[in-house]
Amino acid sequence: MLSKLKEALYKLFEGAKEIYKKAFTRVAELNLKGRIKDVLTHIKNVDIKGKFTNIINKVREFDIKKVIERIKASYNNTKKRVSELIGSEGLYSFLKNLDIVKLDKMAAGVFLVLVICAWAGSGLDFGYGINCDGKTVAITAKRSDAVDAYEEARIALDALKVTDIGDVKIIPVISPKDNFLTASCAKNAIAAVYDGRQDAYGISAEGVIVTAVKTEEEAEKLLEDYKKEFTSETTLEVGFNKNVEIVSARVPKNSVLPFEDAYVALKTPVGGIKTHTVKEGETISEIAELTGTTTQKVLDMNPGLTPERLQIGQKLNVSDTTPAIAVKTKEAVTAVEKIAYDTNKIKDATQYTGITIVVSDGEYGEKEVSYDVYKENGIITERIATAEEVLKEPVTKQVKVGTKKRPVYMATGKFRNPFAAGSITSRYGNRSRGFHTGLDLAGASGSPVYAADGGTVSFAGWSGGYGKLIKINHGNGYVTYYAHLSSINVSNGKKVAKGEMIGRVGNTGNSTGPHLHFEIRLNGKTLNPANYIY
Repeated sequence: MLSKLKEALYKLFEGAKEIYKKAFTRVAELNLKGRIKDVLTHIKNVDIKGKFTNIINKVREFDIKKVIERIKASYNNTKKRVSELIGSEGLYSFLKNLDIVKLDKMAAGVFLVLVICAWAGSGLDFGYGINCDGKTVAITAKRSDAVDAYEEARIALDALKVTDIGDVKIIPVISPKDNFLTASCAKNAIAAVYDGRQDAYGISAEGVIVTAVKTEEEAEKLLEDYKKEFTSETTLEVGFNKNVEIVSARVPKNSVLPFEDAYVALKTPVGGIKTHTVKEGETISEIAELTGTTTQKVLDMNPGLTPERLQIGQKLNVSDTTPAIAVKTKEAVTAVEKIAYDTNKIKDATQYTGITIVVSDGEYGEKEVSYDVYKENGIITERIATAEEVLKEPVTKQVKVGTKKRPVYMATGKFRNPFAAGSITSRYGNRSRGFHTGLDLAGASGSPVYAADGGTVSFAGWSGGYGKLIKINHGNGYVTYYAHLSSINVSNGKKVAKGEMIGRVGNTGNSTGPHLHFEIRLNGKTLNPANYIY
């Protein structure tokens, strides 16, 4: 019975709506005030005396303004009463308690005027509300749209494995037209009630929500605190590296985080932070190359790191630590830097080529440089010099450079292999028979032996366990030994050039086979020849 009544009322309202719209238009077009004035003027011009005098006075006392005010008050009261009925619960209660007999007896015109006045004055219209567990979540213009929305919402929720759907009703309502939704939007509104989401405020980067909190105030504080972490007194500008917005949205409940957790999520790098554990002997440049980054970036990603003090087992950030949203800053920085000095070379014909004599040392200059430094989350991305002032000019270094041609027998300070065709059979250092002071190079007896560097022969002859031995003094503290020779081709005091043949490989002295025993001594102390010959 109730549903038939609702439909009947709806049809009644629809039919009467246009009639009363026209009626109100006609009433508005009537110049009621003007017509009353015409009557007053007409009566005033008639010479009526006696019993009509009182009538004229009453007509003159008629106040059209008060009448209009009463009409307006009545309209406003009517509008308020009908407005109270707007919404699913109010209209449902109103229709449920309405007695059909009373409706027949009441003035139909008055009832319809109530509805039409509210409709015409407030932009209202009849529609169908979708009520989920006692709360209207959507309104459609057609009942079929509401039904379609409900069915589509059930299908969408089934796909999410949501089966616990509460009491859903479709009821006639009166509501502003702006509240009406399409079937698709109404479906989303129904699904949102049961799909485990809740209203929240998300931090969006380029349209993608990074994290979410309960209130808009929390979201605003989240962004402000994030900016403050990377700003200082030298900061000129601060913002974000992407288009960041605070958006109101329905998100999964587990995505709405407490403030502290949301702050951590905001700063966490995309893909997480990658680290490298320092191994023995590794340098910053080697780590950078190994992990596919640069030395400067490793330093930027590890503030306070001292490259010369790497510790085995130390963990370094080596991935790009920039999160989905990064604080982008511009800072003004001033630094005092060194200015490199030049070197002035003065040719000196009295000195041999390769000899350089410092006449006066150079001195670094100083300059004050202003920079605009751009960072993302504290990591420098760009550094631009904006001004420069020289505080101290550099002092040029003065040196003399020898141009005199060197004698062929003069030492170069570098040693060639005296028997490159030989193979190493015994190295420098400790061995079972005691400490070995040189390098043994085995080869065919009679093979040529060459001077490792230019110098003067200081000994050429037999020397105990060395057998046939040659010593060359190179004039710079270095002396080289060539032992176990089969023959000697130089004599004491002879000046020899680097690479000159001085003897042949043999097996003399304490020797177990043909080889060359070669030594390098500096100021009388033996050195490992393997570290010097090439």
